[in-house]
Amino acid sequence: MSNKSRRKATFLSAYKLEDRYLQRADRKSGRPSLMLGVDESGSHVLIKAWPRASGDGKEELRELWQHEVRHLYRLGGYPGASTSIATLQQAGFDDTGFYLVLDLGQRQPLATLLQHRQAAHWLKNPRITRNRLLLWQNLSQIASALEILHDQGLLHRNIDQWSILASGGSEPDFQLTGFEWSLRLAGSANAPSASRTKTGAPASFIEDWRAFGELAAGLLGADVKRVIDLRIVPSDVADHLSSAEIRLLRQLIRIERLDRLDGEIVRLRIQDILRARPEKS
Repeated sequence: MSNKSRRKATFLSAYKLEDRYLQRADRKSGRPSLMLGVDESGSHVLIKAWPRASGDGKEELRELWQHEVRHLYRLGGYPGASTSIATLQQAGFDDTGFYLVLDLGQRQPLATLLQHRQAAHWLKNPRITRNRLLLWQNLSQIASALEILHDQGLLHRNIDQWSILASGGSEPDFQLTGFEWSLRLAGSANAPSASRTKTGAPASFIEDWRAFGELAAGLLGADVKRVIDLRIVPSDVADHLSSAEIRLLRQLIRIERLDRLDGEIVRLRIQDILRARPEKS
């Protein structure tokens, strides 16, 4: 990997880009635009772009950018990171914006994968036990990624379907992205503070796990309102989910408390679910 900083407005000229954005930038929240493309060697990439605005302090943003990119490269060298965290292929900036280029391989953002896959795809059928078990294996990889982030003192703050890369294949391959420098950049431009989540709640490791739990519930076909309603016993929350699955979702969302909530504990709970092979189908 190399970190090339292009100061002219030419960074994107090295890539063959699709005509449409997957997602447009929102400067207020610090959200980047997302574009699919192909690099000079023919590899598929996801490009994240934060456009400059008029009046930006160029030196301040450039220094911030370089600091954050160095941190991302260090994170990529953390043991196990390459399996569960998206690989940063290149980073740079020019006169119009700042960019991150992620190596996709066969993956794409989970949001677009779900949008374009046929109704029979396993990701869209969590009521079938084997599909749900594969989903839990994938979610375990995201739990590992969060553990790496948190061990480094980093918060994600924005876990959703856009922050997961996946191929939709028969082997677990979820990778986490979306935790890059966007909120710090937004904070420097008088946007929402990096000490808050997108919902306005104080940012913390617990909020990351809560967002992860809500994402997991949606992918598993659980109604979050029923998950958080403690008047409903776990076995009655969803007819295709086991009590152990619902208890873990409630612990992640913090409706039920755990003395300790971290990546190791979450992965152990998922392993218990996988070994038990949930009885509901």
